[in-house]
Amino acid sequence: IGRAAARKAQTFGLNVLVADPFVDSSLVKEAGGRLVDLPTLLAGSDFVTIHSPLNDDTLGMIGDGELAAMKDRAFLINCARGPLIDEPALIAALDSGRIAGAGLDVMESNHPPADHPLFGMDNVIVSPHVAFYSPESTRELQRRATESVAEVLGGHMPENLYNREVIETAR
Repeated sequence: IGRAAARKAQTFGLNVLVADPFVDSSLVKEAGGRLVDLPTLLAGSDFVTIHSPLNDDTLGMIGDGELAAMKDRAFLINCARGPLIDEPALIAALDSGRIAGAGLDVMESNHPPADHPLFGMDNVIVSPHVAFYSPESTRELQRRATESVAEVLGGHMPENLYNREVIETAR
């Protein structure tokens, strides 16, 4: 997802910075980006998009310190998992003008209350984890799932499989 986002960002003439401790710099370079650490990415980006899994290491990975490191004209975009961002810290950063805005396809809770502070902010766009949706993306998702099942049943490991450990355990 991150590589696809990098390619799309480049079509708008954006320079792409990538912070990922598990990706090889040659893959980032191949995708047209530059591998940096998270503080460098936050300080140098106008748009920060998050494409991380949620685990013990990434829970709350964007909090007060990270938001303070961002440009005051920067936008934070999260289409991954809500708990990657400390919501009270985000609300404070948005209220104070520490960052310009946020686009959230996910939130900490899958069922936030109707009076959640983020819903009333003019500098926030929230969607119900369906920002990907289009008829084309649905067909693509169905095609990929079918191809992956066929590969596994045929004794091959799909290259784009997210969690190979699950498949190895299932065999």
